[in-house]
Amino acid sequence: MGERHVVIRADASPTIGLGHVARCGALADELVGCGVAVTWCRSGLPTGTVDHVDRGAIDVVEARTATGADEVIALDPDAVVVDGYHYTSDLFEALEGQGIPYAVIDDNVETAARRPAVVVNQNPHADASLYDHLDSDPLLLLGTEHVMLRREVVAAASKGVRERARNVLVAFGGSDPRGLTEPAAFAAAGAGLPVRVALGAAHPDRAGVSARLAAADGVVVTQPEDYLSELAGAGVAVLAGGTSLWEAAHLGTPVVAVVTADNQRAPAAAAQRKGLVADVLEAEELADRLADAVLRARGAGGPSSVPGDGARRVAAAVVEVAESRPTLRPATTADADYLFDLRTDPVVDRWSLGPAPTAEQHRDWLSATLSDTDRRLFVVESHDRPIGQVRLDLVSEVKGSTGGGAEEVSLALDADHRGRGLAPAVLGRAIQRSGGELVARIRRDHRSSIAVFARAGFRCVSTDDDVIEMRRGGGS
Repeated sequence: MGERHVVIRADASPTIGLGHVARCGALADELVGCGVAVTWCRSGLPTGTVDHVDRGAIDVVEARTATGADEVIALDPDAVVVDGYHYTSDLFEALEGQGIPYAVIDDNVETAARRPAVVVNQNPHADASLYDHLDSDPLLLLGTEHVMLRREVVAAASKGVRERARNVLVAFGGSDPRGLTEPAAFAAAGAGLPVRVALGAAHPDRAGVSARLAAADGVVVTQPEDYLSELAGAGVAVLAGGTSLWEAAHLGTPVVAVVTADNQRAPAAAAQRKGLVADVLEAEELADRLADAVLRARGAGGPSSVPGDGARRVAAAVVEVAESRPTLRPATTADADYLFDLRTDPVVDRWSLGPAPTAEQHRDWLSATLSDTDRRLFVVESHDRPIGQVRLDLVSEVKGSTGGGAEEVSLALDADHRGRGLAPAVLGRAIQRSGGELVARIRRDHRSSIAVFARAGFRCVSTDDDVIEMRRGGGS
């Protein structure tokens, strides 16, 4: 089996923040370690946000549109990982139309995806019932055992901390879009403890905020490259309610979480219930409550821990999806028995447009097919084993065609692989092989098959009592 290829679609900006790319960076690291080729499709990913991108360990493609669907599909990946709530259904429908399986990383059921192969929700409030509305039956990776931590965080935790400092660390992510660093630092100083402030590299007013805080008694602004060591050794950390919470929990640092966006509220509250953070405050409560919350957190001891192998768990699931994506190879005479068993399978025969052949008839048909330049027959494989067939037949006339010829496509999956959501991926491979106008003739009562072809961009051009004819391409 050749090298598999996974595309990550995730962005960062002062508005979006850096949490999505931080956890996808951890996932990318594990995928590369599994021997997977990784490409990051981005639109707005500042230098320094993903070390793997900056050091050239993975390829980068710039998205020309908000979804980046065209760029992702052009890469022909075996699987796609999407992390972000601003991606519309257009991206996911485009992937489904090409039969490209995808995983979504979600926090509060904010994804527009309907048919993911995998859903990752690393938050402590994650529950399977949140995803009952999906049209697929995805693998659900839920809870903090799937938190994707950077390797640097895991390494820092392994070193341990001899004795925690008396200080309070204040950090509001890479960009602090709500400008809470200053008020939080001054409020935390009310606890009578030294305050150290970590300003992210993407902060829009890093120089100005640094200058103002440096003038205050008992407040020190740290360097971005020292963030992990500061977090690991802090007596208490005041953090925005995002990815940093799980890093602090893994490091054993007591935390006061501050809700800076609506979608952080439920995860932060669940984290408090499970002992991962000491207290949760709204941004508007900083002036009145932060000092007391810091003192309580310092006296409460370390939090419950978050495992450090979540990225490895998620990577294993993504690799499985990528390796399961079907491939096509030309059929040979050595496939005769498998193809005959497939054609005479009762379910395949039920939906076929002609009668089942005898073994001798099928051998003759296969021999003629393999020498026919107007017909292409492929065996569908997954994990290097046959799972079905695809046939492309050149036809001279197509109802509704814009001219020229087209290929009629038909496909079948064997009994062990039906009902597992593989048909869209197989059809996607057939579309790639054709590269032109396609027509499909499907029994009118085979509704699941009609739906698969419709999602792939096929449109009805004619019907009769038994068969619906669908077409894709040629101006459809």
